[in-house]
Formats: sequence, structure tokens, C-alpha cells
Amino acid sequence: MMATTLFPRIRTGTDDFKNLLLHSDVFVDKSLLIKELLEESSEVILITRPRRWGKSLNMSMIKRFFEIEVNAQGEPLPETERINPALFLGGTIDLKLATGRKKLLQKLQIASCPDTIIEYQGKFPVILCNLKDVKGSTYQEIEEGIGITLKNTYNQHSYLLDSTAIQLNEKKAMQAYLDESATRQHLKQGLRFLSELLYKHFNQKVYMLIDEYDTPINHAYIKFG
Repeated sequence: MMATTLFPRIRTGTDDFKNLLLHSDVFVDKSLLIKELLEESSEVILITRPRRWGKSLNMSMIKRFFEIEVNAQGEPLPETERINPALFLGGTIDLKLATGRKKLLQKLQIASCPDTIIEYQGKFPVILCNLKDVKGSTYQEIEEGIGITLKNTYNQHSYLLDSTAIQLNEKKAMQAYLDESATRQHLKQGLRFLSELLYKHFNQKVYMLIDEYDTPINHAYIKFG
């Protein structure tokens, strides 16, 4: 009987860092990018090239590295319940399948930088906003796209509505983003306002990641000239 050749599983079409690590046997380790970003003195970093290089996947990786893992109430998870450290430091993760299958992850290159791990991993609130769907044939459609994108971004932090560190009027303003009823002026301040709420809740500086930042601009230029 001929031996069966098992080919490596390659997960395509995803820009989710955790999903790729857990469900693909092929992964290009770019985790030292995190250290490079931390060594950059600029407060704002713009990465524009090259195309199809995996910028969205890297943003997902950066988010997983820095973010504070919380429960539904916005309380930091105990170390025994956190998943993100194992993504970078290696370890066994339950895939939550009916078979009970688990996956053993290997250390990524960033694990060779213990000072970076200790000081930064899992220590900060993170905003990840993706503007890839902000398109339209009219200004109104683009504005509506921004409103939907902000709603999705705020939904990632809906626990803030229960935070004792945030005032009632601020929670009402946040609810307007979740209801897509925010005014045009409020849309302009949406990300700044969310970062302020996160700072109040965690008392930590906020990392903000904006993916496909130029999609609305490019689409409007092509559409309207």
C-alpha cells in the first residue's frame, strides 16, 4: 500500500492573525515588526507599501500583541484565561472543536525579546478601525459607510457602556455611534472620542490602528475626479 502524503494546510483569504496561526500549517513570522515599531520615535506611523504584503494581517498581529484581553464587563482576564500570550510565546491552545483537538504553537521571533514582552504584551487598549468598506457613489453614501464602520469599531468595546469610569452623558454619546445616529460632527470625532473613553476605563494610553485608511479617498477620487 502506498503511503499517504499529507500536505500542509494553508489558510488563505484571512487577515486574522489568531485564525491563521491556529488553522494554517504555513505562517511567515513577521513578529519582530512589533519591536521595530516600538523603537520608532514617531507618534504616528504610516505604512503604505508594498501592496499585498500583509499589512492587514500585521495590524491584526499588533492588536493581539498589545491589547488587554477583557471579559464582557471590560475586566482584564486572569492570566490562565488569556489566549494572546500563547500566540507569541508558544503553548497549547484548545481549538474549541467537537473532537477536542488542540494545537501546539511554536514561539515567534518576538519571544526572543523578553523586555518587550514584559513591558508591552497585553498591557494596552487597542482600537482597530478598518475603512475598506467606506465607499459610495455619493457623499451621503460615504458618510453612511463611515457611520457603519464606527459602529463596528465601537462594538468591539461595548463593555464601556457598563464602565464606572465613564459619565452617563458620555455613555449616551457612545450609544449614538452604536445606533448609527451620530451627527456629522460627531462622526469626525468618533475615533478620538473612543480613545478618550478607553483611556478613562483602563488608565492607559491607547494604540490606534487604522487599516485601509486611503480607501475612501481613492474611491472618491476615482468616482468624482
